[in-house]
Order: sequence, then structure tokens, then C-alpha cells
Amino acid sequence: MSADLSYLVSFQNTEEDVVELISSDLLVHFSNSSIENCLVTINDQSIGALLMNPVGNILWLSHKSIMPCTITSQFSSCTTMEAKFRLFVEPIQQQDKFYYLAPILGENRSLIAVVVFVSDEANSTILLALAHSVGREISEK
Repeated sequence: MSADLSYLVSFQNTEEDVVELISSDLLVHFSNSSIENCLVTINDQSIGALLMNPVGNILWLSHKSIMPCTITSQFSSCTTMEAKFRLFVEPIQQQDKFYYLAPILGENRSLIAVVVFVSDEANSTILLALAHSVGREISEK
């Protein structure tokens, strides 16, 4: 059996092209399973999770999450990718909650989504590392 490669078209992917090529349903499916599997292992009922697209719109909320409008508005107000990537470096505290953001990157290292863990507990670098681990796992899928 052989493959017919005559229909392949070469084009340069921009960040928008990559985001559009990935079905949001498929992204949510992979993200949901990875996030839920991660949260089950730490067995902490107070941690919520959500998935945002690169412009800050919510794609998925865990049943434990409250509506995190403050973090989505802060993320969407960042006008450059450099500013957005600065939000991934350390936990963000807003209104007695801690937010842990991690990127989900496409093959060409473009931002396709953001994993966010939400906790009422004290600032935790372990949760930040866990969010980044989940982000890398989803990126690899």
C-alpha cells in the first residue's frame, strides 16, 4: 500500500493558523483528561482548573472552579506574547485566590491555550510546577 502525497500543500503556519487547525473540542478533550488525572493524584478538593484560549476566553471549567473573570481579563489585557509569558513565571494572587498559569504550545512553539489552576490555599510553587507539567503533557499530545 502506498500513500498519495500529490495533494500536500506547503504553507507557513502562523500562530492563528495553528490555533484554527486544532479543533477546540479535541483540545478540550485532551486537556480535560490530563487536568482531571493530575488533580486526582493530589486529592485536593479545593483546587479548580480551567482552560483558556490565547486571547483569554474560557474553553473549559472544572466543576470545582468558580468563574475566574479577573484572571481572564488580566491575561487578555496583555498585548504582547512576552507580557503573557511573564504571567507563567509565578503564582498570581487576586481576591484571596491564587492562580497558576501554564502554556500549552503548538509544534512551532506558538501559544494555543493556557492551563490555569485556582486555589484558595497559600502560594504554592508545587501547584505552579504541576500546572506547567500538565501544560507540557497536553502540548505533547
